[in-house]
Amino acid sequence: MEAVFASLIAVTGTLLGSLITPTVQRRASAQAEVFTRAQQLRQERLTTYSAYAGSVTAPKRATVTLW
Repeated sequence: MEAVFASLIAVTGTLLGSLITPTVQRRASAQAEVFTRAQQLRQERLTTYSAYAGSVTAPKRATVTLW
C-alpha cells in the first residue's frame, strides 16, 4: 500500500512539474525581455544626454578659444 501511495505522489509531482514549467519559463522570458528593453532605453538616453551636453558646451568652448 505504501508503494502505491509513493508512486501516486511521484506521478502527481511529475505532472505538476510539467504543467508549471512552461508558465515559469514564460514569466522568466518576459522579465528578461523587459530588462533588456530597459537597458537599451537607458543606453539610448545616455547617448542622447551626452550629445546634448556636447552641443551645449561647444559654443562656450568656442567663445573661450576666441578670447
